[in-house]
Amino acid sequence: MKAWVVRELGGPDTMRFEDVDGVAPAEGMVRISVRASAINYFDALMVAGKYQTKPDLPFVPGAEVSGVIEHAPRDSGFNSGDRVSALLDNGGLTRGGYAEIADANPATVQRIADDMPFDDAAAFTLIYQTAWFGLHRRANLLSGETLLVHAGAGGVGSAAIQVGKAARAMVIATAGSDEKTAVCRRLGADHVINYKTQDFAPEAPT
Repeated sequence: MKAWVVRELGGPDTMRFEDVDGVAPAEGMVRISVRASAINYFDALMVAGKYQTKPDLPFVPGAEVSGVIEHAPRDSGFNSGDRVSALLDNGGLTRGGYAEIADANPATVQRIADDMPFDDAAAFTLIYQTAWFGLHRRANLLSGETLLVHAGAGGVGSAAIQVGKAARAMVIATAGSDEKTAVCRRLGADHVINYKTQDFAPEAPT
């Protein structure tokens, strides 16, 4: 299979697109034919050796994927051909998402709808999980409250806008260009501010 392999730590240019010998999936693991992989900030940190998790070299980065199951244990609840997304632990050459094949713990695998694009599914779990935990577990966001979202056109920011609106909050979003504020507006923000041309502080809740 083809994969982006990290053999030395550094920037993205240190990764090499290589042929990697295929091996049978470890016992109990689900094997996924990868259709899309998410790019997260911590992936870059891991490639640079600056993340708290430091896989042994060489490794394939990438923690979020979507694709089609090639093989699944009988007791996993999944079948070959299922469309899924998954979180990976980067534990070696078949456990990272920047590859044609990836192995995942069944507990981190979930089915995706037939009409959900693979690229959307690959980038869904972590950003919405982060927004949900931040707003509901930590902030206890309630209906009618005002939510200020910085970097509203980014991954977690865009998820926070939607999670906030689902909670019936009034959402103010900031972004650094008119194009990005337009994205925030399309996502449902009630009020958007280009922080490079307008001070957001007078509009923010106190």
